Amino acid sequence: MSLNWFEPEYGSVFPEILFLTVLALIISSIGFYRVVYFISIGYALSIVAMAVISPVRHFGSLNWTSASQNILLVLWGVRLLRWTGK
Repeated sequence: MSLNWFEPEYGSVFPEILFLTVLALIISSIGFYRVVYFISIGYALSIVAMAVISPVRHFGSLNWTSASQNILLVLWGVRLLRWTGK
């Protein structure tokens, strides 16, 4: 089974990537407070935000593999935040 992202039933991938990129840029803008926050706290919070927003936006087509991947990404982002936020 191959996934063709350009079929009309899936919609376009570009708006989704653009939305997640803008979300990550907005969250990483905490680095304007202190430069080191761009790559530490901003990165960790961006991972958490994208892992939370993606399943919320696509809840109707969410299966257990996608849900478990997003749960693991949230846990990984929180771990990064704890480690870099010290």
